[in-house]
Amino acid sequence: MKRRDFIAGTAALLVLPRRSCAQGTPRRIGVLNPGQSNLPLRKVWLGSLSDHGWVVGKNLIIDFRYGDGHDERMPALAAEPSSPMCSLALGHR
Repeated sequence: MKRRDFIAGTAALLVLPRRSCAQGTPRRIGVLNPGQSNLPLRKVWLGSLSDHGWVVGKNLIIDFRYGDGHDERMPALAAEPSSPMCSLALGHR
């Protein structure tokens, strides 16, 4: 995934109306990645979200799904009923 695409997707979440946060309903992001977990990038991303007031477990839920390099697993991962409705879904190939 290109860094600009990732940042743009995250920015979309940040500019969405905060009405649901005021009501106590956390926003949900679904992340679908055909590769493996990139922990350093994840930490930076979560830190940036936190800097803007989005805290995992408080007003934000993130569902990560990884294909571990197996592209054939992607359709099944995308179809998993892991979360009801995502406020934002991020994926790349």
